[in-house]
Amino acid sequence: MKTILAPTDFSEVSLNAVRYAADLAVAIHAKLLLLHAVEVPAAVGDMPVAGVSYDELSSENELLRVRKNLLEHTNDKISIEAKQLWGSLENELVKLCAYNKPFAIVMGTHGNALAARYFLESTTVYVAKHLNYPVIVVPQDRSFKPIKKIVLATELKNLDDLPWQQVTSLLNIFGASLHIVHVNKTDKEIGENLLKDLFSQHPLKTADPYFHVVENPNVQKGISLFAEQNDADLVLVVPKKHGLFHKSDSRQFIFYSPVPVMALHKE
Repeated sequence: MKTILAPTDFSEVSLNAVRYAADLAVAIHAKLLLLHAVEVPAAVGDMPVAGVSYDELSSENELLRVRKNLLEHTNDKISIEAKQLWGSLENELVKLCAYNKPFAIVMGTHGNALAARYFLESTTVYVAKHLNYPVIVVPQDRSFKPIKKIVLATELKNLDDLPWQQVTSLLNIFGASLHIVHVNKTDKEIGENLLKDLFSQHPLKTADPYFHVVENPNVQKGISLFAEQNDADLVLVVPKKHGLFHKSDSRQFIFYSPVPVMALHKE
C-alpha cells in the first residue's frame, strides 16, 4: 500500500496541508503517516539544558487530536498513524523515507512575500529540493480536488533528465491528462510546433500530452497563470542543482504557485 507522509507544526498552513494529504490518501487508497517533530536543544556533555521544557505530552495530545479530526474528515476511509519525532524534521524525514519509501511528502506554504523571505531556506524548500521522493507543496488556502489535469513545466534543457517514468506513473494513478508548458521569456523564442518536435522521440510522447507555449518574462508567473487559468490540479517541477530549473525558480514555484506543486527528482 502507498504511504503519504504529512508533517505538521499545528499551524493553520500545515493543518490545511495535512487535510489535503488525507484527501489525497483517500483518492489513491494510501495510508497516511502524520508527523510532528520536536527539535531537542543540544546539551553540553551529559548535562541537560537548564530551563527547557519539551512539553512532550502536550504536543503528543495535539498530534492525536489532529489524527482524530482527520479520521472524522475522511469518514475513517484510510489508515492514519501519528508519530512524534525527536530531532530536526529534515533529518527524521530522511530516515522515514528510507524505511517507508513514500508515494509523496505533503507540506504547506504560506504563499506571501513576507513568508517567502522568512522561509526561504525553510524545511519545505529543503525537503522539496533534496529528498529523492516526490514532495507536494500545498498553497495555504487550497483544498484537495481530484487530480485530472497535470502541468509539467519545462525550460527544454536536459530533457533526458525528466523523470518521465514517475510522470507516466502519476498520470496512470490519477487518470489525468498531461500538459507540457514552456514559457518564452522573449517574443517567439519557440512555437508549439517546435515544442512538439522536441518531444517527438521522447518517452513522454506515449502519454499523448498537450503542448503549450506561453509568453511571459517571468517563468514562474507564466506557468502559474497558465495553471490557474486552465484549471490545473497539479504542477510538476524538477528542482535540481543542474537540472530543469534554477534554484531561485524552484523557490518561486514553491512559494507563489496558486496550484499545488509536486517536486520530482530523477531516479
